[in-house]
Amino acid sequence: MIRVEYKVTDEKEMELTMQGHSDYAEPGRDIVCAAATILARTLAEDVDLHGKNASVDLRPGYASIRAKGDRAMEALRVVMTGFRLLEQNYPEQLRIG
Repeated sequence: MIRVEYKVTDEKEMELTMQGHSDYAEPGRDIVCAAATILARTLAEDVDLHGKNASVDLRPGYASIRAKGDRAMEALRVVMTGFRLLEQNYPEQLRIG
């Protein structure tokens, strides 16, 4: 199962951590892993380009993304919409919390 956790502070700092594998299908054909990966990579790319104090760590089965500022907060909001949709459609493969 993929686990997604995120935190937001009053100082407009955000942190998202994603870890695990969905095991929905074999590697290379797993649509849930592919969707979760592209969401994490999209957030990482956006905060890397536009975030303040951005920190990005992407590895197979793991992502840690931190940034500060209005742009990072908006990017997190959009990406979390995608993660919530994945959780609704694939609750056995992805969990937010």
